[in-house]
Amino acid sequence: MSEVTTRIENLRNRMRNHNIQVWLVPGTDPHMSEYLPEEWSERAYISGFTGSMGFVVITLNDAGLWTDSRYFLQAEKQLEGSGIRLFKKGIAGTPEPINWVRENLDPDQTVGLNGLIFPAAEVERIQTVLQKKNIHLDTRHDLLSEMRSESGVKSVKPAMLLSIDYSGEATQKKLERLRKAYSGKWMAVYSALDQIAWLYNIRGNDVVYNPVIISYAIVTHESAYLFVDPKKIEDSVKSKLSKSGVTILPYESIFDFIRQQPTDIRYITEKSALNYAVYSTMAESHTVENEVSLVNHFKSIKNNVEISGFKKSMVNDGIAMTRFMIWFEKAMAKGKTITEYDIGVQLKHFRSLQEGFMDESFNTIATFNENGGFVHYSPPAEGSAKIEKDGVLLMDSGGQYLFGTTDITRTISTGKVDQQAKNDFTRVLQGHINLANAVFPVGTRGVQLDILARETMWRMGLDYGHGTCHGVGHYLNVHEGPQTIRKEGNDVVLEPGMVITIEPGLYREGKWGLRVENMVYIAEKMTTEFGSFLGFETLTLFPIDLRMINMNLLDIKEIEWVNNYHKLVYNALSSHLEPDEVTWLKEKTRQI
Repeated sequence: MSEVTTRIENLRNRMRNHNIQVWLVPGTDPHMSEYLPEEWSERAYISGFTGSMGFVVITLNDAGLWTDSRYFLQAEKQLEGSGIRLFKKGIAGTPEPINWVRENLDPDQTVGLNGLIFPAAEVERIQTVLQKKNIHLDTRHDLLSEMRSESGVKSVKPAMLLSIDYSGEATQKKLERLRKAYSGKWMAVYSALDQIAWLYNIRGNDVVYNPVIISYAIVTHESAYLFVDPKKIEDSVKSKLSKSGVTILPYESIFDFIRQQPTDIRYITEKSALNYAVYSTMAESHTVENEVSLVNHFKSIKNNVEISGFKKSMVNDGIAMTRFMIWFEKAMAKGKTITEYDIGVQLKHFRSLQEGFMDESFNTIATFNENGGFVHYSPPAEGSAKIEKDGVLLMDSGGQYLFGTTDITRTISTGKVDQQAKNDFTRVLQGHINLANAVFPVGTRGVQLDILARETMWRMGLDYGHGTCHGVGHYLNVHEGPQTIRKEGNDVVLEPGMVITIEPGLYREGKWGLRVENMVYIAEKMTTEFGSFLGFETLTLFPIDLRMINMNLLDIKEIEWVNNYHKLVYNALSSHLEPDEVTWLKEKTRQI
């Protein structure tokens, strides 16, 4: 914490030099990414907090971090001794951060932020809130980047193009689809890295776990541009992109490119996804239309080739998970010391042996007993908990394969199971089953289905603080929009071809964390005189630990679901396994 407090004081000195009384730090980069390149990990740098969601406010004599319930326990630990107060988002009485700033500043004082790492829509909202008290907003400075020293020359890793054998659609076809949506003189601007990767069928190595390349994209009615470090684009890739109608330009040149365009060009972008620095450059002399990204929508609906790729990746992932669990059980039986951190190392090892494996899709979340209360706990290499007998181990992990991305959570017993843990787990499983079995009319939104996963828990006075489902990219980001299933409203309609997770959970502080997560895709189920109906088809292939279930709480339909799911797993994996592995799998998928 001494490093963090020194950094905060250094920042305050720079704030004083610019007559800034408050500095705002989001958890984003110039592309509004969830996972950040090291050079843009400013929130972790200034606060020590490493969760994926949080907002830091630094004043000249105070500091606060806002985060949600997934990270309350983690934040309390990581902020200890920093002088940064924890504000629990979503808890009654917790002020919204910009309102808190406004209440604690006087008129004519100044709030500062880096316009490169705030979305344009958010900057406009902040301006509106602060103007009510005549507080100024300064977006010109980049104080934290100025503080951070470069540690040697960064390696540049070349990008690759994803074959149509994996993507299922050529870049030219994607551009044609996009161009059909607009008329006149227009330029559509994209900064979300996964959208650019999908549109141009390009993958990179710039962000850990996410095969994306730091870049911007601009598409017009007749041309397309990729703004990127040219050293990352080898001649063969450049040639193929050129044949697809894509011109390579230097990353930083996007600002001059925008300024040089005729004033009768209208720009189309999504203000919530584009940083304020680029947006304000466009707005200086051009009309800018705010529109939900069509590329994001196109990307969310997987074609048949992508769905087939997901299915192949699930077989590979299921094989890897099976071999991991056999290794784990044998090691535990021999009394070998295994830590939470070791779980992630071994899972990556077994996945790496599978065809098409490129990387993990996120840092493995492995929690034993009380550490499960930290919803997104990441075990440290040194000091992570030892896995003991008669406990509860939660493992949330995934892989990046050339043909698909995986994300699976399993909660397993390491021996005898506490009865309350079994009851809790069974309620979670019932929520998973209830949603997995859902049939719903075309036009349904995720918020309308969320109760199906929570109802059984709500009846017992139980709940969980995270969303129930998130989208998953195709050899792309493991967290993908725009589709979700959660309590909070989302106007995005669920459509056939969308791939999502189903992952209800339950977490008891100081005891355990429990979650069951499978990936599914949305498919057409039936058409009647009342309309067309959709449902979910399960993709993930790995057993649910029967030892964790209180069978007395399951009804006949729930037992049938478990048996059918385990039959699916066995049939899909058994032909790829060695005889002793098949014996293990047969026992784990036995009928109940």
